[in-house]
Amino acid sequence: MDRLATMRTFVSVAETGSFSESARLLDVSAPLVSRHVSDLEAHLGIRLFNRTTRRVELSEAGEAYYPDCVALLEQLEATEARVAGLGEKPSGLLRVSVPMDFGRLFLGPALRAFLSEAPEVRIDVRYEDRESRMLEEQVDVALRIGQLADSSLVVRRLGGACIGCYASPDYLAEAGAPESPDALQDHQLLAYTLSSTPGQWVFQTPDGTTSVPLAGHGRLACNNGRVLAEAACRGLGIVRLPEFLVKDHIDAGRLIEILTDYRSPSLDIHAVTLHRRFRPAKVTAFVAFLVDYFAQQQDWTPRQI
Repeated sequence: MDRLATMRTFVSVAETGSFSESARLLDVSAPLVSRHVSDLEAHLGIRLFNRTTRRVELSEAGEAYYPDCVALLEQLEATEARVAGLGEKPSGLLRVSVPMDFGRLFLGPALRAFLSEAPEVRIDVRYEDRESRMLEEQVDVALRIGQLADSSLVVRRLGGACIGCYASPDYLAEAGAPESPDALQDHQLLAYTLSSTPGQWVFQTPDGTTSVPLAGHGRLACNNGRVLAEAACRGLGIVRLPEFLVKDHIDAGRLIEILTDYRSPSLDIHAVTLHRRFRPAKVTAFVAFLVDYFAQQQDWTPRQI
């Protein structure tokens, strides 16, 4: 039994939930994938998966075995990469998914710099305010802001985006400026529908945290932060957004930050990839570039915190 081959197969099936999809990704036959898993289960004397006609899920023993198996394979991959001089030269098509507004503001200059360093790489960028299904859509690298729900992803942190509440001078002159989160109940609140905490705004207070429900306190909700920022500029209400989305409006005096003593929890910005053995050099190079690039930027609002 080839222990490494069976372990790689096990990890692939655990991450895809499919023997046939693992066979496609590993470029082997489906019967070979099944045999590798059976051989590993026989060697360990445990059942790693619970199989039904519709799905494949990790057993309790498989859940315990998976993280250690991943760690061993990643250590082996890193060791072999060092011995081989960091592997092959980055090349080929790189598919990247990025939130629309963040990508528009920050990814463009980074892409230009990366392409100059990796002339054999081509990039297909998908600007979308939804979380891409990385495996099904063949996305190599996704930039994500906020809490990550999928723990199977490989994550590299790029920085943190500060969140604040903002309103136009005209709105504040008419409605008054709230002095605490509780006072927001008397105001028009503009809701971002793709928030990681839908239906409420969460604030940090000296005593911990407090939440403000949005239901019944606003007439506008939207899935695009820039649109909400522009609505706030027109006096339609108070908006709660990452600072990088409203910085130009603040600088121009169109928006004013309020509730500065009640900062919302910051949003982490990550580059995420799939757990794939022997990750292509183009992916490794791009993630490493993003980490270095954003660490060196002195004028981007999402800051290292």
